[in-house]
Amino acid sequence: MNDHQIRDDIRNIILGTGICCLIMLAVFALMGRFSLGAVLGALLALAAVALYYLQLASSVTKALEMGEDGKGYIQRSYAGRLMIHLGCALLAYFLPFVDTAAGIIPLLFPRIVLYAMQILPALKAKKEGNE
Repeated sequence: MNDHQIRDDIRNIILGTGICCLIMLAVFALMGRFSLGAVLGALLALAAVALYYLQLASSVTKALEMGEDGKGYIQRSYAGRLMIHLGCALLAYFLPFVDTAAGIIPLLFPRIVLYAMQILPALKAKKEGNE
C-alpha cells in the first residue's frame, strides 16, 4: 500500500463520514432536533474522525518503516487514537452548546463507510461481469 492509496482511502473515509453527517442532520431536522448544537456536534465528530484516521495513517507508515518493531508501535498508538474518540465524546457531553447525540453518533460512521468501500467495488465488478 503506497502513500497515494492511503491518502485516497482516508479522503474517502472522511468524505463518506461527512455525507453520513449530512444525512444525520437531515434526520435531526425531520425529528425537529436540528439546531446549531447538532451542526457543531457533527463538525466536532467529523474533526475527530479525520484526526483519528490521519493519526492511523501516520502510525501505519511509521510502523512499516520500523520493520519488526512496527507491530508493537501500532498497538501502542491504538490507545492514543481511542483517546481521540473519548475526547470527542466527552466534549460532546460536557459542552452545553453541542448536541451530545450529534457529537457521538458520527464516530460510528467510518465503520459504515469502510464497509461500503469494500462492498461497492465487488457489486460493481459483479454487475459488469453479468453484462
